[in-house]
Amino acid sequence: MFKQMLSALNVNLINFVLRILFTFILGDVFKIDYEVYYPLLLTFLIYIGYLLHAKYTFKSSSKTILLKYVIHLIFFNILDYFFFVYINQNFEILEAFATFIVSCTFWIFKFLNLKFLVFTKDINSDENSRNLYNRIANNYDSFHNDKFSQKYYKEIISNNIITDDFDKKKILEAMCGGGNQFTKSLYELETDLTVLDVSDKFINLVQEKFPGINAVRSSLLDFNNENERFDIICIIGGLHEVHPNIDDFMQKLHTLLKTNGKLYVMEPHSSSLFNIPRFLWYKFDNNFNNNEGAISVSKLIKNNSDIFKVRNLKYYGFIGYLFVMQSGNFRIPIQLKKIYSPLLIKLEPIFNKILPKYFKTFFILELESI
Repeated sequence: MFKQMLSALNVNLINFVLRILFTFILGDVFKIDYEVYYPLLLTFLIYIGYLLHAKYTFKSSSKTILLKYVIHLIFFNILDYFFFVYINQNFEILEAFATFIVSCTFWIFKFLNLKFLVFTKDINSDENSRNLYNRIANNYDSFHNDKFSQKYYKEIISNNIITDDFDKKKILEAMCGGGNQFTKSLYELETDLTVLDVSDKFINLVQEKFPGINAVRSSLLDFNNENERFDIICIIGGLHEVHPNIDDFMQKLHTLLKTNGKLYVMEPHSSSLFNIPRFLWYKFDNNFNNNEGAISVSKLIKNNSDIFKVRNLKYYGFIGYLFVMQSGNFRIPIQLKKIYSPLLIKLEPIFNKILPKYFKTFFILELESI
């Protein structure tokens, strides 16, 4: 967020310089009347400000965002005018100091308004998701590809999902990412495996790592398997990224499964004590979509009880999950990760046995299609 604030400040400075430059050229050099050129200059500056914010600061753009950006400017400029009049009338001695304090405070409020109300991503847009995952794909893939992350995935996640029942089954892994996570375990089995992700770069990474794999670039809702159904579908850390459309995705998953087919879901859960810092992290870290959030297990089960029945539910993940699996999100150097990871991975099964679910970060849910 601090980087975004600096970027927003730079945009304001660029806009200010352009205003002075064009005022000098149009007014002083060409002697064009102020009332003629100023509306055109103002429109130009607003659009330049929007483009710079959209491309470099908040990395999100649409016609709706542009409209909100214009409304934002009108609102804050009117507010700024009334505050300036108030200060001018009531602070005869400390007018400059009061103006400085109010201007700084206003700038912070304007930045927060831009971040949380103006440049919000369309939560229903596959294109926004694709752009985000394409941008973070290489970095995301790298911090899941070291031997410690792979060991955690195998021992704590894969071994608690994959059974002998997976052999020779028709399996779909939806929202597969770059393949360093669950895909590797599935690829090693004798299965008819299809993997799916909305990101072009993730699918390219999967195809490079696993020659011959059936990898499809598509959102889950748009995926059409030509009336063929799967025995098993797995989603590992993808369902929490589709709020508020989780029930729509569950309906789609049901249509892709055979009757009595199995759905395995591994996701962060909202009952965890770690959910409060996670919620704040999602809001301030530019590597997450605005709609990402932990999942209410009880709500997920209740809302889909007419199409799925619960076969198994367990909670896992303590500090090993946070500092081994999520080391990239915390920007932890790999050299430091090498030091603490072996101990945390050994301790994780112990914590999984003794701690209540509120101290665990994620759940693994096995559902059966009705």
